[in-house]
Amino acid sequence: MGELKRFSRSDDKNNKLYHNTKLLLKLYPKVIWRIDNEVLCIQEEVSEYGVKSINEYIDIFDEQITQSKIEENLQDLTYSNCIIRILDKSFDILKRYPEVGELYYSILRYSYLEKEKYKENYILEHLAISRSTYFRVKKEAINLLSTIIWGYEIPKVINMFEDNKQI
Repeated sequence: MGELKRFSRSDDKNNKLYHNTKLLLKLYPKVIWRIDNEVLCIQEEVSEYGVKSINEYIDIFDEQITQSKIEENLQDLTYSNCIIRILDKSFDILKRYPEVGELYYSILRYSYLEKEKYKENYILEHLAISRSTYFRVKKEAINLLSTIIWGYEIPKVINMFEDNKQI
């Protein structure tokens, strides 16, 4: 009985990580859009004041409230960019997975990563795979990506932050 409970807990955890990874995939294009949009807004605002850098722009303001708001926006942008970097690194690792990595990446790219989503029929034709293969391989790809993100990349980032705290 203990073996069954342990398997169920592990299965529940894997299921949760799978769904968290799927959510990240769905949010990826929106986060990219948000980052691009924020950078454009900041650049436009900086150029309105005739300054050459964001630091110069921040220094213009004497008011602590305005300065902290700008810094907060930049910090949010930094966090979003960090998430995208983790995902991009994970996609690179996924692509290099032996034999099926490129297929895994292609399915995820066409299904989630592009701004304009491809129709399922286009993906099937473009990759020359059957519908059942598409769904099976897509699930395998998300599971592998989940392992890469939550088991490899995120722990590296956490260790990096912990190492920086000790300095």
